[in-house]
Amino acid sequence: MIEITEQMKELVNRNHADGWDCTIGTVDKNGQPQLTL
Repeated sequence: MIEITEQMKELVNRNHADGWDCTIGTVDKNGQPQLTL
């Protein structure tokens, strides 16, 4: 598992204001992928 840094949080939180789309992909403990747009 990766640790989400403060810099990562800041970039995700301000992406829309900066004019960027943000897609976050994760995999749960059963290997099921999840995407957030």
